[in-house]
Amino acid sequence: MQYLPERQLISDACRVLAARGLSDGILGHISLRMDDTTLLVRCRGPQERGLRYTTPADIRLVDLDGQAAAPGELDGWSVPNELPLHTEVLRARPDVRTVVHAHPPAVVAADLAGLSLRPVVGAFDIPGTRLAAGGVPVHPPGVC
Repeated sequence: MQYLPERQLISDACRVLAARGLSDGILGHISLRMDDTTLLVRCRGPQERGLRYTTPADIRLVDLDGQAAAPGELDGWSVPNELPLHTEVLRARPDVRTVVHAHPPAVVAADLAGLSLRPVVGAFDIPGTRLAAGGVPVHPPGVC
């Protein structure tokens, strides 16, 4: 297996997600489109250590159907159950290169409590204000 610089980049980003408290334990992952038919994604290996300890070896090359894109690429590894969230975005939006799936504890708690999310932006963040003007888009529960 070739350790591309992209594998290191994704593993670093996974560790940042965990270090910033945006995803706990083994939950959450990041994918990166490599071309029209393949992506690199954090997978669970035989000795799962959790997101905080992701290494380039945890990043595997798969096709848009979640199958190994190279011989041996998934031997002992499993793609995330939520891989379709990544691949459907990549199929629908050729301009998108990466997808992040995280479980920020505060957002999960707000959802469970039935609270709607409200955007908070700084006064000088004009692009952020424009983005938040219509509210925070929320994926309907149970639709994957």
